Amino acid sequence: MAKTVLICSEDPELYLLLRYILATECFVAVLATSTADAEHALQAGGILAAIVDAAAWLGDVVALCTLARSSGVQTGALIGPGTTGTYLRMMNAGLDDGIMRPLAPERLLAFLRSAERNNGATGVKDNGFGSGLSVSPDLTHVVVDGRSESLSPTEARILLTLMKNGGKPCSRNEILAAVWPHPEAVEQRTIDVYVGRLRRVLARSDNVRIRTIYGQGYALLSARP
Repeated sequence: MAKTVLICSEDPELYLLLRYILATECFVAVLATSTADAEHALQAGGILAAIVDAAAWLGDVVALCTLARSSGVQTGALIGPGTTGTYLRMMNAGLDDGIMRPLAPERLLAFLRSAERNNGATGVKDNGFGSGLSVSPDLTHVVVDGRSESLSPTEARILLTLMKNGGKPCSRNEILAAVWPHPEAVEQRTIDVYVGRLRRVLARSDNVRIRTIYGQGYALLSARP
């Protein structure tokens, strides 16, 4: 896949700055100034990641985030002062990462490098829970008890982290370090939001549950006694 990044912003100066930063590592920037533009670009395919300018997008940024997530594209948002409420709603819609402004170029590039690595990731299967769990290579689905369920890439990475821990608890700090390129910029309650969504995905399974282990974190355990 080409290293094409969809920039969703109505600020032309910001777009030019982002295009310059991305070009330093051979990423190609494509601009969307409306939801229709973004939808067209995502339908055309070949998008590695999307960056949403939460402060300068006059449309519905939550709907835009949902659109990118449903296309299987890893999505980050530029978060500025006064957009905390929007940030939380975007997380609930599947946002993968929030990049705080003023913008640090290395922080943005770290997110895109992570998206590039995830694009080539290999699914992991764990047969320790009856029918097993498997996460798709593009980190957009999990198969559990023979059913395919949609995931965001961040949800998939958290689930993989729990799977790889073999039923042992993972602390929030361990999950942050495994999933986010810059864990110090992510609040721990963010993990609780994603784990809540994963629990809903696994709720129909007869074999696995995510348990809260008091004082230790989360563990993926058998649902059977």
